[in-house]
Amino acid sequence: NSNLVKQTLTEHIYRKFIENKKIECKNFNKHVTDYEIENYFGVL
Repeated sequence: NSNLVKQTLTEHIYRKFIENKKIECKNFNKHVTDYEIENYFGVL
């Protein structure tokens, strides 16, 4: 639960944690999976 994390960490660390998670998600979304290549490449 994010409230538990926020309460446990200091505000500064919590903000950095969220910032890093957003970067992680952004980088993940840049990656093309084998499934996407196999199923969608022919559509292009």
